[in-house]
Amino acid sequence: MKLTAAFYTFIATIICLAFPVHADEIVINAVGDVMLAGRWAAALRTDRYDSPFRAVTAELKAGDITIANLESPIARGGSEFTGKKFRFRAEPEVTAALKRSGINLVTLANNHSMDFGGEALVETMENLERGRHCLDRCRSKS
Repeated sequence: MKLTAAFYTFIATIICLAFPVHADEIVINAVGDVMLAGRWAAALRTDRYDSPFRAVTAELKAGDITIANLESPIARGGSEFTGKKFRFRAEPEVTAALKRSGINLVTLANNHSMDFGGEALVETMENLERGRHCLDRCRSKS
């Protein structure tokens, strides 16, 4: 006997009705570009990179998930791509500032992720992992 999609839909509906699921509200904060590199990095370093977040840390920490676009690799290595005017690379210490600010998830899909090549991108992911900036770990181990 061949079972149809309608049959599976019927079974799924019966199961869902028999076992209602309740979910709590999830608060997702999303911010734009975060740049902790470039000509202002030296000034930011004196404050452990916290100054850009100081006025908004409480709000960022209020979310269950707080996502930002990381606008540079976080690395010491890599080969600088010189084919464009602006190239950025943040120091690994910025991961601690991201965590202190309440940001627990970053995106890397932007025009600066590869400014120092694949080696720096891999190092960025390793630095973020060490800083526990991955969604499945940040809240449970913070």
